[in-house]
Amino acid sequence: YAQFQTSTTGSNGANDGFTVGVNGSTAYLWQRENASLNLGTNDTSAVTIDNSQKVGIGTTSPSHSLHVVSAGNGEIKAERTSGAAMLMQSQSALGRFGTTTNHNLQLMANSQGSLTITTGGNVGIGTTSPTTAKLVVTGAANTYALRLDGSTTTGQSYGARFRAGTN
Repeated sequence: YAQFQTSTTGSNGANDGFTVGVNGSTAYLWQRENASLNLGTNDTSAVTIDNSQKVGIGTTSPSHSLHVVSAGNGEIKAERTSGAAMLMQSQSALGRFGTTTNHNLQLMANSQGSLTITTGGNVGIGTTSPTTAKLVVTGAANTYALRLDGSTTTGQSYGARFRAGTN
């Protein structure tokens, strides 16, 4: 390994400064001080890992585990080769989340698909293939598939209930 230190980095011991090394097949970059590690291009910091292990892209002071900042749209994209691509985008007056490929979007709860938006704009709750209407809500037999409740200022209730059943 190679270790870089200055006269102002700690006590100039083995745990001070910056270390570049290889252990077996694993390479390491270590900021040994209680400070940030910055990676940059074009004489500008591009990625910062601060001393609490928060990662900033486009910021040197990340406030979350992953914090992306951009003068244009802030974007995070996850993509599978030959598969779906998901994009989270922060615009000037709008937050967007969805697919950028010809794939449905599904929200999960407890690792199960709970809400599906198809590429055609249909929405399914309790179904992964809402093909019969713009909104398809599917529930178990003898349970409410859709329930709308409200109340007035005098305490009276109103609403509509739609029960899934076999008839």
